[in-house]
Amino acid sequence: MTIYETVTTRILNQLAAGQVPWHKTWKTGLPKSLTTGKEYRGVNLLVLGSAEYSSRYWLTFREAQRQGGHVRKGERATPVIYWKWRTPEELAQRAEQTGKETVSPCTPFVSAVFNFDQVEGVARPADDLPPGPRTGFRLPTKCWRSCRTNPKSSTP
Repeated sequence: MTIYETVTTRILNQLAAGQVPWHKTWKTGLPKSLTTGKEYRGVNLLVLGSAEYSSRYWLTFREAQRQGGHVRKGERATPVIYWKWRTPEELAQRAEQTGKETVSPCTPFVSAVFNFDQVEGVARPADDLPPGPRTGFRLPTKCWRSCRTNPKSSTP
């Protein structure tokens, strides 16, 4: 199965379950690489943002090891698409190989990442706090007093 089929299947499964993946589904911020600190973009935003984890951070198996941790046994990776941009020399070489005047400046490749919740032994970033209890929207006390004492002054 290609990455395109994998992503399409995942999106279709989410739609079948009643979840619209391009609506805001994340609870703790946009998905972000723990190693680089960059937020994911494109289709990776859909794939990682709709995953059911409390952390916004993602890392590869090797990145977890480099930071002194490990991926818990039995955890499954999530595929992401990265793009390798070719240098001018690589573009010239590729054009010579293919005989085409213009060639694609980049090529996609798939990598596997794990959410921070799937990793042990790595320090949690300070800005990655698990979501707390929902408190809902509250009006200031002064506003409530005004509404209770003069109900006709409020507009619908």
